[in-house]
Amino acid sequence: LILSTIFTLGGLAYAGSDSKEMKQTVAPAPTCPINWTGFYLGAHAGYGWGMGDMSVDPLPSAAAFVNLAPTTFDPDMDGFVGGVQLGYNHQSGIWVFGLETDFSGTTLDGSSTLSPIIQNNGTPFPGAGNHVTVSQDIDWMGTVRGRIGFTPTCRLLLYATGGLAYADVNFSGDTE
Repeated sequence: LILSTIFTLGGLAYAGSDSKEMKQTVAPAPTCPINWTGFYLGAHAGYGWGMGDMSVDPLPSAAAFVNLAPTTFDPDMDGFVGGVQLGYNHQSGIWVFGLETDFSGTTLDGSSTLSPIIQNNGTPFPGAGNHVTVSQDIDWMGTVRGRIGFTPTCRLLLYATGGLAYADVNFSGDTE
C-alpha cells in the first residue's frame, strides 16, 4: 500500500508518497487566446445632454449700454450624438499601448430667454425689445487620444486614456 499526496506551491506541482520520494514537475505556462494587438473600427449612437451657463455682459460697460445688468443664462443642451471611431492597439506581454480617434455629428442644442431685461438698478427695461434669447449648439465633435493599459486576465483590459478633444460650438444672443 502506497499513500500519495499532491500539492501546488508557487506554480510548481509536487507529488510525494510515503516512501519519501518527491518528484518536481513544472506547470505549463498559461496560454491566452486573446491578443489586443490590431486595428479596430466601430460606430456609436446615443443621446447627450449638458448644462452650459452663458454670461452676457453689456459692452463697453453696463452703464454705457442702456444701463443693462450683466446676466447669466442656462441654455441646457440635449440631442442626438452619433459617429465612428478608429484605433490601433499593440500588446507586449501584459502591456497594451494604443491610439484612437473618433468623430461625431450631433443635434445638441439649447436656448434660454430672459424677459424682461433687467437694468442695473433692478427695474425692468422699458419699451419694446424687452427680452434676450441666448442659444448654443454643437454641430460636431471629436477626439484623438493615446492609451496605456494592462491585462490582469486574458479577457480584461484596464487602461487610462488622454488626448485632445475638439468641437464646433456656436453661441448666439438676440434681443427683439
